[in-house]
Amino acid sequence: MSNILWHLYRGIHHPKTAPRASYFRNKSWLIKPLGSLKVFPFIKTAGDLRLLESLASFGPLEASDFLSPRDQQIIRQWNRRFPRDPRFYRMAFYYYKIWKSFSKISILDFLKSEDAHKWARKRKQLLRAPIFELDSHFKKSKSSALHYEMGARSIMRKYPALPLIFYQKSGLKNAQPIWNRFPQRKIHEALFTENFLKPMIDELNQSRQKAPKTKGLA
Repeated sequence: MSNILWHLYRGIHHPKTAPRASYFRNKSWLIKPLGSLKVFPFIKTAGDLRLLESLASFGPLEASDFLSPRDQQIIRQWNRRFPRDPRFYRMAFYYYKIWKSFSKISILDFLKSEDAHKWARKRKQLLRAPIFELDSHFKKSKSSALHYEMGARSIMRKYPALPLIFYQKSGLKNAQPIWNRFPQRKIHEALFTENFLKPMIDELNQSRQKAPKTKGLA
């Protein structure tokens, strides 16, 4: 359930229209600090928060863009459960910082704050089921631009050795911004070097050492 704060807010500020049963069922939360409520149940560790920030800055991302098996597992779960839009993660990260700043303040005092009023106006516009307590409406990225960039990133993952100039010369639109927004490509470059280039170079060096030495012409 991710509606406790919403029911409490409506019960306090709009008592005539708010469901009274929901308000009274959750009223005991009002005296507790905001930090005692699991507003972000999917953020369990500092690593999860780091992933949230990465997706807010560079999303959408794939499991292969990370080295840690746990990070890969979390990304797979989030990609299945959450909107694959960096603006969703920016919204979530923004409210995470709000939650942290009010964590020692009572929920009642938080719900009377200007930040809570701004959140409530956004929450009222939310049409899908809320994912977390401070979930709210966000302006979605343009789907065509998002899919175009995801396609470009797929190529960068598949051919990590290709330099930026290749994409610029081949006519990829906004090649530089897409390149800059995808620093995780360096992980694919490192894996490509480790798994393909380095063994190939080692094999060439071994072949050179095994080659019979020939005497120069007199």
